[in-house]
Amino acid sequence: MSNVATMMQECTYWPPGEGGEWGGGGYGAPQALRCRYQGTTKLIRGKDGRELVASAVYWLPQPIDLQGRIAPGRHAGEPSSDAREPMSILERVGLDGTTDHWQVYV
Repeated sequence: MSNVATMMQECTYWPPGEGGEWGGGGYGAPQALRCRYQGTTKLIRGKDGRELVASAVYWLPQPIDLQGRIAPGRHAGEPSSDAREPMSILERVGLDGTTDHWQVYV
């Protein structure tokens, strides 16, 4: 069971969209999620294997796609200017062996 009790903030996630007839896909409908958001400076390994510096981390009760966008707060419509592409996602497992939450670095 996810530790949702500590996730008192909201964030908006835009999943990757379907490919259209001209390629590219844009983004799907925004999804409001409970989360914990914190600014950070952390050296991480990105999805392409390079070392990058993350500027923030989200703790989420569910996984998200690394091709989507995520932003703090509740938003509607297309991704806002503060929406970022996730660089890395880590599954965190509790002592009982079940997934507790996911950490998403942007």
